[in-house]
Amino acid sequence: MKGNFIFVSFLLFLFGGYVLSGNSIWWLCGVCLWVGRMLFKKNIPILILSFLVCALFFTRHFMISQEESILQNEETQFLTQVKRTSITIDGSRLNFQGRVIVDGQGEEVVVRHTFASEREKERFIVGQHDTFIIEGTVSDPSQATNFFQFDYRNYLNKKHIFKTVEAKKLIPVEGESLNKTIGYQIDTIRDRVLSFIDKRLSAQTALYIKALLFADKRDFEEPVNASFKELGIVHLLSISGLHIHFLIESLKKALNKARLTKETSRWILLMLLPVYGCITGFGTSVFRAIGQSWLKVFGEMTHIKWTTLDRWSLVFCFSLLINPFNLLQVGFQLSYFMSLIIILLVNQPFYKSYNKIKAYIVLSFVLFLGSLPILSYHFFEFSWGVIFLNSLYIPFLSLLFLPMLVFLFFFSLFFYHTRWFLFFMKLTEAVIHLMEETTFFISEHTSFSVIIGRLPTIALVSAVVFFILLLLIIEQKNAKLRLYALPIIGIVISVFSVRYSPFGQVHMIDVGQGESILIKEPWGRGNYLIDTGGLANWNSEEPWEVRKSAFNVGEDIVVPVLKSQGVHRIETVIITHSDWDHYGGLDDLSKHLPIKAVLATESTLTDPAFLASLQHLQLTDTDMLSVEKHPLEALPEQLRALDSFQPTQDNKNNESLILIGLIGEYTWLFTGDLEKEGEQNLLKMYPNMTVDVLKVGHHGSQTSTTDSFLDHLSPTYAWISAGKNNSYGHPHSDVMTRLEKREIEIYQTNVQGAIQYRYTDSWLLDKLLHQVSFIQTKNIEKE
Repeated sequence: MKGNFIFVSFLLFLFGGYVLSGNSIWWLCGVCLWVGRMLFKKNIPILILSFLVCALFFTRHFMISQEESILQNEETQFLTQVKRTSITIDGSRLNFQGRVIVDGQGEEVVVRHTFASEREKERFIVGQHDTFIIEGTVSDPSQATNFFQFDYRNYLNKKHIFKTVEAKKLIPVEGESLNKTIGYQIDTIRDRVLSFIDKRLSAQTALYIKALLFADKRDFEEPVNASFKELGIVHLLSISGLHIHFLIESLKKALNKARLTKETSRWILLMLLPVYGCITGFGTSVFRAIGQSWLKVFGEMTHIKWTTLDRWSLVFCFSLLINPFNLLQVGFQLSYFMSLIIILLVNQPFYKSYNKIKAYIVLSFVLFLGSLPILSYHFFEFSWGVIFLNSLYIPFLSLLFLPMLVFLFFFSLFFYHTRWFLFFMKLTEAVIHLMEETTFFISEHTSFSVIIGRLPTIALVSAVVFFILLLLIIEQKNAKLRLYALPIIGIVISVFSVRYSPFGQVHMIDVGQGESILIKEPWGRGNYLIDTGGLANWNSEEPWEVRKSAFNVGEDIVVPVLKSQGVHRIETVIITHSDWDHYGGLDDLSKHLPIKAVLATESTLTDPAFLASLQHLQLTDTDMLSVEKHPLEALPEQLRALDSFQPTQDNKNNESLILIGLIGEYTWLFTGDLEKEGEQNLLKMYPNMTVDVLKVGHHGSQTSTTDSFLDHLSPTYAWISAGKNNSYGHPHSDVMTRLEKREIEIYQTNVQGAIQYRYTDSWLLDKLLHQVSFIQTKNIEKE
């Protein structure tokens, strides 16, 4: 079977995709084609092994899918054991993973708690307790209410966690109140190692040693992480095959210098590799790298001739049999797919004939292209700078930085009180400072990020097919340059198919109790945003309460949604009026996407609170335009502003900027927070106005959407943006009754999540697809 395990792993990959995708026809076609390929090869043992592994995968997936929580959604009290390496404290907010015991059964939960005082926070940190009696409310994890948004419930369920607990009280329990599982015992050892590092080393050196040697990134400052992410090299801050390879080679050299026999050295490696994996938490890349290295040593001892590809395949299969949902994780996909490309490429005769420079260029380019479908699916963007930045950072890490960190860690074990230790720690700090400042400089003065959106299945399949074609052409000796054109052009078209999609859309983003609507024109002609949402914070916080990563509507909701739709720049942000829930996300939005212009009424543009919130936007070259002076400027061709706003001192809502226009097949009216008086004024100025889609004013407040307004406009559809279980009671029952009485079809974000209308202005597509215009919602699960 030597060299044939790749057939098993690839069939498992296709079959796993079929099962996890809900029986997708694309994955089924892949399974059938690969089984046909294996039948043609006539290797019966491999075929039987493949079917057996797939059967085990299906059984394991079925067993995990049947798991349910033993906890009820209620306020309760129970004993909880803390997984200490999961603890994060940000300002007044505490989060950790714990294990509760109910009726003799254990279950993993995520616990959240808000410290009532600084003293309580300090007591928790100093106490170092492992077990607590928790009084709090059990609930289901939050789920995504926007298209392609991170789904926290789905994420936790894949880790066998089904409930979250909002703890009101944490009562520490002295002594061992629960018998620890093996996993929690290992976690305790890991926590002690991490605590030792914190005590022996400075904060800065401890941070990088914990991240690069022990896979703990909890203390990483967001600016550092953001800069590495912007450059596309954030993976270098996590343990990878590069780190494991360096550590194993270092250990081998140390054992050789100790003049141990090869047999003894192999036994030591067999024992130490799993131990090190446990201390690091056995993350995806660590498991893969250690697993492949362990199998290599084991093969040498037992004289089993596994190829590198065989070892990769065995670890791949084993990982999916442990947890089938690993296949859906971005870290798993990148780690295994990139390592597979490297294994396949470097062993090719044509690649071995390249000189070092050409080999590096080809490998970097192939890895970059191969990662595009994965990056676009999960992050909606990629960084092309990684092609040459890796050549700068990888040698720095492997030749200088990692050796320094390893040396410093072992130095702290034996020479902690010496001057040499202090000198070397200061030297390491200087290297860290140089690396961070270089990274900040590059990220601030260059932009490598390219936003492409979430690729549909057909674009992903096309990109993969063209990528395989490109590899086949590269394999051919003396291939003509024009042969490369087809796969490269095919990959480019597939990758940018969302950004320059022939379909336009009106997209009401679920921003909670606020409002934000995207208008994206077909073929990427323009992107316009009506309001940005915003979460008001009415509480004054003390310094110890301030969170470094507090939730922000602009950064955490609007930006990811826009990127998922391939929005790489915004022509105009239209602010309807100066209420925070309509403009609060604007400044943070400007940090991530270029904005050509902001259009608003004169009263909004001169509002002191509005101007004070735009600290970053004022540093950009964004034009601030008043609709009174520029009524037709910066708007899409199909929209126009209605001259109906009347500045008042007591009601900002009736100053709302109103937009009307024909988008797709429907006439739309966007009313901001317009109330009764504003609606009456609008009807007086435009007595003949009728619409198909009404964006209901003021989130469905009782003071808006009157009977006369609805009778006059006669809309077919009503869109409402309101927060789930909001304290205002929006949308009001009276408004809902008025809409239902007139048989107006209602779409509301607090019930259905995000709302999206898609259309095209292409006659050919319209004819081919028959019916292009349609409205869809996120359809969030009912609780």
